[in-house]
Amino acid sequence: MATQSQPPRGMPEPVAVSEAIDPGESCVDISQSHEETSEEISWIPCKNMNWALVPRPILPPKEEYDPVEKFVFDAIRSRSVKDRNELDPEHHKSSVLGYKAILDLLRKRDDASMLRKVLLALRTSGDGTTMGMIISDSKRHSNLLHLLFRMDPFSFDQKATDGKTERNPFDSTLADAYLNLVVALVSANSVFLTPAINMLWRCIQNTDAITTEDRQLILSKRVETKEETEVMIDQQFQKNSRLHGALSKILHLVPKGHSEIFSVIASDFPFKLAALPRQACYVKHCFIVLNYVPTIRKKILELCVDKCLEIDVEIRIAQDGNVQIEEATNDDEATAEVHSRMDEEIQETKPVMKEIEEKKDQFKNERSTADQVDEMAEKLDTLMYLVFNHLTTSIGIKTPRELYKMIITAFDSVILTTHRSKFVQFVILYLCGIDYDSKDHEETKDTDEDGQRDQSMLSREFSAKLIDLV
Repeated sequence: MATQSQPPRGMPEPVAVSEAIDPGESCVDISQSHEETSEEISWIPCKNMNWALVPRPILPPKEEYDPVEKFVFDAIRSRSVKDRNELDPEHHKSSVLGYKAILDLLRKRDDASMLRKVLLALRTSGDGTTMGMIISDSKRHSNLLHLLFRMDPFSFDQKATDGKTERNPFDSTLADAYLNLVVALVSANSVFLTPAINMLWRCIQNTDAITTEDRQLILSKRVETKEETEVMIDQQFQKNSRLHGALSKILHLVPKGHSEIFSVIASDFPFKLAALPRQACYVKHCFIVLNYVPTIRKKILELCVDKCLEIDVEIRIAQDGNVQIEEATNDDEATAEVHSRMDEEIQETKPVMKEIEEKKDQFKNERSTADQVDEMAEKLDTLMYLVFNHLTTSIGIKTPRELYKMIITAFDSVILTTHRSKFVQFVILYLCGIDYDSKDHEETKDTDEDGQRDQSMLSREFSAKLIDLV
């Protein structure tokens, strides 16, 4: 069984977390209560990205699929100025209605089977000429493209026989058809890169960061039995593998996306008042992205340090030892409201989650100061633990000195210039501890007269820096 990485000698453990598990086991202990499970957030980095891929979609039977292909081809062709005059008036009128029907289907998403066939046909009908018409005249198909890139392939409604609307069960075949279409659009024209990245990252945020190594549910609703939990974990893994697989494939096809992905990650980072599970899961996804976009490691680490610092300064420790939470300013409340509205738009297809968030807001003012302090402290502990664990597991990919150079710029520009920073600066000391125990510096570790090992080179360098500041 794998074990949690130990902190360097002389460094305190960042936070008590659950024991790591083997890839085939579930991180969720079914014997525990929901409250106990939700408090323990662990992190096991993935060794590679072989698990992240978008399967090739399976086409329906020919007798079912051919009429759909022809229907979609004629509908898209009806929007073409070049071919419009060549069509029979009655046929053209029928095709125009067909185009509107496709837009309605994408907007309502109430027929999973037909939606899957249409998504497949948009990519394959006319031997690819249908997608060519969309790309060559994207302005005329702006509504179609807008609905496509707003779509969440894992969340849609299905009309029941009694006329009511119910949530459709997990269907990977629809997601495969959709994600392959998105990848094809981006590979054909890089102008769709930005909306594709935004769509994928929006979906990733609402998915648990389940990998072959880390199988802990954080965002998803937990169930009572072990069998149901394993089903939930498998569903989240299937979603996560497809989304990260599609994102990595798009960034591989269009390398320019490497410079755009970070701005999307930074702008969508959860606000400091957001729930802990959402923040922790977001950080996990950020570290997963580093497996296929390693060039943004420095920016991601700086972003995480900055977000930890925002929580750190919220916790005020008075001279008498009393701890309280900084009262929110008007700007903070306005920003929180904006983020809340953005989350509601993202979750518009998830009314249950939206209702939960609204109930949390209602009881927000009823919490005691102690509860608020505990909540903010737990957020800070968990996020710093994730950062510490990432730094520890990054040894071998980067040396302690390389990681130190990435973090020290954030220390100079953010930590030193922030009033009431109390805990986040320990990330530098943690790196010094890693360097102290690193085998790379074994030859430079001297002993003093008492036989004790001397400080690491990073500890000396950081100490000299602090002396210069004083």
